[in-house]
Amino acid sequence: MDFEEGEDLFLGEDEEQGPQDYLPQKDEVIMLIDCSASMMLAHNNGDIPFFMVIKAALGFLKSRILSSETDSIAIILYNTKAKKNHMELENIYVLQDLASPDAQRIKELQTLLDQGWHPYGHGEALLVNALWVCHDILAQNKNSANRRILLFTDEDRPNANHPREIDIAVQRAKDLAQQDISLELYPLNKPDKAFNFQAFYIRVIPVDEDESIENINGLEKLEDLICKMHTKEYKKRKLGTINFALCPNMFIAMNYYCVFRESKKPTPSKLHAKDNKKLKSVTSWICQESGKQLWSHNVGNHYEMGGSKVKFNKEEVAHIKNFDAPGLKLMGFKNRDRIKNYMNVRASYFLYPEENRVKGSSQVVNSLLTSMIKLNKIAIVRFIPRQGAVVRFGALVPSQEPKGFNLIFMPYADDMRNPETLKAKGEVQKAPEDMVKSAAAMIGNIQLGDFDVKSYYNPVLQHFYTNLEALALEEPKPPQIQDSLEPDEEGMQKKEQYIKEFWELAYNGNAKRQTKNDIGDGKKKKGDTYTEGELKKMKVPELKEICDRLGIAKAGRKDDLIERILGKM
Repeated sequence: MDFEEGEDLFLGEDEEQGPQDYLPQKDEVIMLIDCSASMMLAHNNGDIPFFMVIKAALGFLKSRILSSETDSIAIILYNTKAKKNHMELENIYVLQDLASPDAQRIKELQTLLDQGWHPYGHGEALLVNALWVCHDILAQNKNSANRRILLFTDEDRPNANHPREIDIAVQRAKDLAQQDISLELYPLNKPDKAFNFQAFYIRVIPVDEDESIENINGLEKLEDLICKMHTKEYKKRKLGTINFALCPNMFIAMNYYCVFRESKKPTPSKLHAKDNKKLKSVTSWICQESGKQLWSHNVGNHYEMGGSKVKFNKEEVAHIKNFDAPGLKLMGFKNRDRIKNYMNVRASYFLYPEENRVKGSSQVVNSLLTSMIKLNKIAIVRFIPRQGAVVRFGALVPSQEPKGFNLIFMPYADDMRNPETLKAKGEVQKAPEDMVKSAAAMIGNIQLGDFDVKSYYNPVLQHFYTNLEALALEEPKPPQIQDSLEPDEEGMQKKEQYIKEFWELAYNGNAKRQTKNDIGDGKKKKGDTYTEGELKKMKVPELKEICDRLGIAKAGRKDDLIERILGKM
């Protein structure tokens, strides 16, 4: 039986993957930057459009080198006097070829910023030629990728003196769309003229359903440009598209997004100490009895059941995994209060209708949202993201802003662990009235100002990436990171009286402070009961000793021991 190394045959699916039409996470991005003379004219705020775009590109590369190192990015300048491209077209300069971002590319852009000017001159390139170069570069890669062209310009009527070339450019843009290459416009204002989207680009750039044409305005600030790039980036990062079956013969299409996902430090790659070449790990299977090395076709898989070994092959595993077709299935509706805040076993998804796949999906979702909000209902659904994936049980909670559904993943009955241990043992001692009032005064006076989770960054990740970037760019000293989780000591001192008052009441007999002497040495005799919290604080040898006293098996991990002990209580 031939199995791939490291393959988890039943439960090892990547939980963030979508169905078979899941969009690839790899991005291929070309930043197409207008280099005409007007892009070098400063606005009233002092920002020069060309260098504003280069700063945004620099930040874009830095973010990708840390979070998506497999992505490929190219930077192409057009309307230059200089020429550098594989098609030998005039006034187009490939500043950086399509490749993964690295420290050298970041240094090159930083040098361009520090110079305060660019040596490529100004000219007039045909927009169709610039799009043609971009298309040809993206078409050279046959691998599946999310391909995009980001166009930065302040000229709302390009090649106005070449009407025939304009028509060809429009057709070229349509060809790009048919080949799944998206063209995104980032318009910039001129110092004396606002960008007019309807002058030409309305024929070239598709407008999102939730975006009004009247609201597509030129940008003048770096912050606005970065914000717009981030917004468009978020829209492109959907996990996939699935069918939502309302009944056996009726379904709509939904895009789903992962709104929250824990960010972690990347796993470092192993390198050869002498030449810094990447290393790869190889696993060998050795027969326990003979000591011989086994090849993949010699290795089988089995589960033990009832004292016998149940063997299986890949085809049998595929059949077991194939529970049902991917998608969402509606099971019914329940009152909103039936789902509790703690009923989430993983990060939620956000679902939004996909009109391009199934016409009428937006209207159906809108009517469902309106009715569910009015009736205070949620929808109970079954979710299978892709073929062979784990079947999930969830609730669709309607959202008004943005309009869509939050998919909350709920636990199965099998996932619940000893809920009786959550109940308090005996009667909880009631706090005196003066202590309750003191606690209320402390809580009322120690209030955070404008609280927004978007303002709090993981200090460990920030410190790691800052030092990593400094090493990559050979900077002498990494910049200081401000820990946003540090309390406001100055503000807390102003409220110190409320904290002291509550602490004195809690300490001076109104609430007895429990110490180690109060509870003895922590060891209990047979017949005593343990809470889950007490058991988790113990070490494995202590848990095994309790298992011996209770007459239960003491093999396995710490969680297994705790579960057996609690089951015996």
